[in-house]
Amino acid sequence: MDVSFAADTPILDFGRLGSAPPGSAWMLWPAWSWRVLAADHVHRKLDPFLRVVAMLCQAGLTDPAEQAEVSGLHMGMCQNIMQMLRQRHLIDHHRRLTVQGLRALDGQAWDASTQRLLFVFQSPFTGPGSAWLWPAARPSLDYAHVDYLDDGRPRLRLDARRDATPIHPMIVSTVGVRPPARPRSEAIAAAIRTAATRVSGEETQTAAAPPVGTQAGRVSYVGGQPEPVFLLTCAYLPEGAYTSADWEALDPFTGWPHAELKQLILERAEEDTRLAATIGRIRSRLVNQDAAAQQQEQRRLAQAEVRAQDRLGRRLLDPEYADVLKLLTHIEADHAQAVALGSLGGRRRQSAVNNALKLFEEIFFRLARRFPLNSARLHQLRDGRDGTRMLEHNLRRVRAHTGVAAVPEGVRRQQHDQVARAAAGTLPSFRAGLAGVLIATLDHPRHPLLGALHRRPTLCDQLDRAAKLRNDASHRGDHEPSPEETAEIVELLYWTTEHLLMAPTIPAKEDDGSATPPLRSTSAELPRGRALAGSPEGGS
Repeated sequence: MDVSFAADTPILDFGRLGSAPPGSAWMLWPAWSWRVLAADHVHRKLDPFLRVVAMLCQAGLTDPAEQAEVSGLHMGMCQNIMQMLRQRHLIDHHRRLTVQGLRALDGQAWDASTQRLLFVFQSPFTGPGSAWLWPAARPSLDYAHVDYLDDGRPRLRLDARRDATPIHPMIVSTVGVRPPARPRSEAIAAAIRTAATRVSGEETQTAAAPPVGTQAGRVSYVGGQPEPVFLLTCAYLPEGAYTSADWEALDPFTGWPHAELKQLILERAEEDTRLAATIGRIRSRLVNQDAAAQQQEQRRLAQAEVRAQDRLGRRLLDPEYADVLKLLTHIEADHAQAVALGSLGGRRRQSAVNNALKLFEEIFFRLARRFPLNSARLHQLRDGRDGTRMLEHNLRRVRAHTGVAAVPEGVRRQQHDQVARAAAGTLPSFRAGLAGVLIATLDHPRHPLLGALHRRPTLCDQLDRAAKLRNDASHRGDHEPSPEETAEIVELLYWTTEHLLMAPTIPAKEDDGSATPPLRSTSAELPRGRALAGSPEGGS
């Protein structure tokens, strides 16, 4: 295969990187670009106009003038609809319904998949015989604004303006790069499906709802060989980084930090001395401060852990509560530092609130496992037709059963299927989880939430306000938690942890006597807004 990287190899810039922080290192990362044909997996149903004309065709009225007279539609519209039915293979050239048309008229969806030309990208640095593909698919190759200096080095502008500041990226060495192995169609389909879920760097689909992408086995190659390209990316040390190891590499396709690309850079740096020197310059910005910073941070968290257990009134020595203690420690540490910073502590307050909502979700998850929702109720909530009605019915019963003045509006607005998934432990959602726990009190007379509501009748309203505060702070740039609001949420968290998570409640017989399961793996936000793993839930 006569493909290789050369001085005139195309450079791609997909416009997602923008301006980089000071001290960043721009680089051109090699990749193989494959052209493929992929099928968009789409199912459609008849809209009212298509249905009317299809029914007339079934009745033998195939002339647009007759259809217009019977249906009241314009004759030109009937002609267009007939053409659409023909293009979608719902009627044949005699204007009779096909088998697919009969099924569509019966309410079934039909396959409206179309073929698209896409470009997928293969990494050359994943070992011999490997065919790792970027989780990206592009309808076109976006070439960078580039000119070359006298010595052959490329000079790029991130936009087309003449006054735009040029950048001089480093070209990652391609010495020893072998021709790529042809990726399998299943791998290409998986890469395109993953790319369909990556909207602004966030996962938008779930395993229960597969993303709109390609169907495995419905991918065919267009080009006989790939095209070598360079992808523009950037490595940098983010503001507020804790250690020199916290540098990031940006995904060329989304502009978000990409852990796998960072690992590839580290592996390639073992053979590329220029790349190793570049990463060394980035890391050296914090190397001298690492030891002192680590000692200070460890001291801060150790003190916060002691304060958290003092406020809780017990020592959490059981490994089962290790993740809970970690979250509580970070919440206590962030809250204490926010208090010390006063009006400048908004970022710490936001971190404390985000982690508090994570711990609330953990409490709801544990309660749902220890006091599961009745299987019949769970089935009713999953029902596509009556689920909403059953959710409203159960929440009305909860109000009468618990004596609360009203179930908060934010809880009542939850989708019935989300409540069912949260109750089953498959959806980490604050308000949906709270709704599931409330409904479970109807089946478990010894549920700790009953006693908690008796001691604190406004508990549900306070929890709902905490969710609203977190959402406002996360999705609105003009609002951050005030010192009073943060203190109220932290106090509510300690109280809820004591009276719900650690309540000495013996499950009744209907609880099946099951032991408390291990906690889910949780993550706490590190200082200055960084997370240990994962990300906060996007909504409630």
